[in-house]
Amino acid sequence: MRGQNSNMARQLPIRNALAQQRVKDLRLGQAPAEQLVWSLLRNRQLAGLKFRRQFPIGPFIADFYCHEAKLVVELDGESHDGRAQVDADRTRYLEAHELHVFRVANADVYADLEAVAHGIMKAAGIDVEKWLVERSERVIDRKPPSP
Repeated sequence: MRGQNSNMARQLPIRNALAQQRVKDLRLGQAPAEQLVWSLLRNRQLAGLKFRRQFPIGPFIADFYCHEAKLVVELDGESHDGRAQVDADRTRYLEAHELHVFRVANADVYADLEAVAHGIMKAAGIDVEKWLVERSERVIDRKPPSP
């Protein structure tokens, strides 16, 4: 019986060799907008959230994924032009698996990266105003004493 119960645990997406190669190719060929967003998200820089990039979830590969917030961040650039139905299907699939999808246009990344960061934090359930205050207090605490 114990063996059966352990199989009942949440199943991770299947990672086959083809998906892993696709992920590797996507990481190596990151678009400039993806590079900018990754510079915000990597190493828990954004509100301490752990993001993974080009993360396979079922038949799809999410641009960025945060397990603890159950959040998928998708960048919509030129490769998404004319693919509204595919994007809608992807969103329905992810939401059916209890994930929240936050879509960002590449133009928004280039126009106002800070607003994108705030949008991601809000989508992750973080009170941005409170986080900003706490961050500024931490910065003030780190300043060396005046001579």
